[in-house]
This record gives sequence, structure tokens and C-alpha cells, in this order.
Amino acid sequence: MAKPGLGARHQAIAAIIRKRAAAGEPCHLCGQPIDTRPPEQGGPAPRTRWSFSLDHITPRSKGGQSTLANARPSHYGCNSRRGNGSSNRKTWRPRRW
Repeated sequence: MAKPGLGARHQAIAAIIRKRAAAGEPCHLCGQPIDTRPPEQGGPAPRTRWSFSLDHITPRSKGGQSTLANARPSHYGCNSRRGNGSSNRKTWRPRRW
């Protein structure tokens, strides 16, 4: 089920980014691999700290668009912790779960 306000374009971009994560691209915030398997196959439950999430480099709340150039794979927990703040590795530190 799609999140309210996230249309077909966002969903299509999320599918592309999910495939990149499944091919081995790590979370761009913490650098760890992302398990993109569905829960039925042993993957993390949706919206849990290790599940897949599409992160907008420039947050939508700050004018970022849903484009491939502005999207990177991340863990749901990393993306939630970052919120609409910086993804600059010098200022943002992932939590050590």
C-alpha cells in the first residue's frame, strides 16, 4: 500500500532504488547492506529499523523532488533518524544499533 501523498512517480522510483539495494548498493547514510527480501522470505518487517526506505537527498519538505538523481537507498531507521536534516557524513552520524 502506498503512503498518502506519494504518487505513482515516487513508487516507480522507489522500485528502481530497491532493485539497486537488492543488487548490493548499501544504505547511503550508514554504509551497511540493506535486506530487501519480503518478510515471508526472512526479510525485515516493513517500517522497522533495518527495512528498505527511499531517502531523498534534498528532503521533499525543503524543495527536493522525487527524481532518480535525488533518491538513494537507506534503512528505514537511518532515514527516520535523519528526518529532513543533513546527510553530510561529517555532521550526521548513524546510531549504532
